[in-house]
Amino acid sequence: MSEDEKCAAMKFIACCIRVSAIAPDLGQQRREMNRWLKGNRVNPASVRWYIDKATNDPRHRPRRAALQADIAHGQVRGVIVWNLDKLAETTREGLKLLVDWCTKSLRVVSVSQEIDIKGADCAMVAPILRGIADMDDQTRRERSQRSSDSRNGRNSRPDNANYGACA
Repeated sequence: MSEDEKCAAMKFIACCIRVSAIAPDLGQQRREMNRWLKGNRVNPASVRWYIDKATNDPRHRPRRAALQADIAHGQVRGVIVWNLDKLAETTREGLKLLVDWCTKSLRVVSVSQEIDIKGADCAMVAPILRGIADMDDQTRRERSQRSSDSRNGRNSRPDNANYGACA
């Protein structure tokens, strides 16, 4: 088996970069991620880069789609990002990605935030992330209901509610 065939057969580390229109920091992200890879003695041949650059449509992320396909095919053993906020446009979307990756026992690293979730830790982290996503959903539903009630002239909060007090 040739060296190229061996590399293709093994799982690789995915380095995921998103460059935003507001702060185009491709160089900084790549430098810090390369520093992490070198410090963790990751063989450069086992790394694949997924770089999405800013477009008019923030949902247009072809390289992240390619990453998701490679994960689905079992080719990825870990995902390295510069910062978790680079994963997705919304908190909910980012949490869904993290839960998905953790259920697949992928190693997830955020270089700038010094977060390193290893395969076994994912079993513990995934339910926590699901819980946070559920909290976010509930908060959105409640805000939407209050907004709807106020537009319709209804008060959705009881007059004697003591908001901000601990139970």
